[in-house]
Amino acid sequence: GRFLVLGVDPDYLKLRSLPAALGRDVNWSDVRSRSRVCVLGDSVRKQLFEGRRDPLGNTVILNGYRYTVVGLMSEKNQNSSYDGWDNDKVLIPAPLVRSDCAPNHQVAAEGRVQVIVYRPRSVDEWQLAQTQVRGALARRYGFDPRDEAAVPMWDTVETAALFDDTFKALGLFLGSVALVTLSLGGIGVMNTMMTSVTERTAEIGLRKAVGASRRRILLEIFAEGLILALISGGGGLLLIWGLASIVNSFPMPAFFAGLPIELETVLMVAIALMAVAVLSALPPAWRAAAMTPVEALRFEK
Repeated sequence: GRFLVLGVDPDYLKLRSLPAALGRDVNWSDVRSRSRVCVLGDSVRKQLFEGRRDPLGNTVILNGYRYTVVGLMSEKNQNSSYDGWDNDKVLIPAPLVRSDCAPNHQVAAEGRVQVIVYRPRSVDEWQLAQTQVRGALARRYGFDPRDEAAVPMWDTVETAALFDDTFKALGLFLGSVALVTLSLGGIGVMNTMMTSVTERTAEIGLRKAVGASRRRILLEIFAEGLILALISGGGGLLLIWGLASIVNSFPMPAFFAGLPIELETVLMVAIALMAVAVLSALPPAWRAAAMTPVEALRFEK
């Protein structure tokens, strides 16, 4: 396979959160002594050593040089990267990438740096840190620190905020869809009960004529509508739970956690369902209770 050989030092590993899952990381002793050691990404390990001997302590050939495997990175899922996927990387001490893996002698002599990674002391100071880094580089290499094209920067804080805003917008959209769906369901229940009240107008009038109170009629019709809404809503919840369980039983791709069923969400849906049930059952019940016996008995379908 094709892998990315990356020259690193221990500070880079800490900044990028790339600790070795097995074995050890590249350390300062390796950097100072220019030891030919390497840490393999998960994809590299699988392609070179899957089903074979333990990679630790074994040798891999990089550009004709023998490197000893001292560490293995765990599998890492990434939604973006500025220097390649971590699973496909081979990490070696920084000085050796210039001497052993440089594309030509000029690059090796100049000691070019491809990427500089920095991290602010806190997320709140990310803009200050960016300004300070750009200012330090501008003083060193003689460009205007306001010239963003001179040193392009990938701001992971800004990227994370963009992802967060995207998912919030998606959540609002899905919430509005759910609200419209619940409203349509409530209208359906209300129309069903209105039809039922119309069909039973004569029956309601007869019951009122023989002594049934307005309150009793109101409660009976309201209870029927409430039960109808709760049965249909509860059936929908059970159907969703069943579908989510089926989906979650399959292996999930990267960055997809399946369809988690959270108690908080279920409670919110149940409360919304109760509200819709009450609102949809009340108008037909009120209409039935408001009829006079004479009006109801004279009603013709």
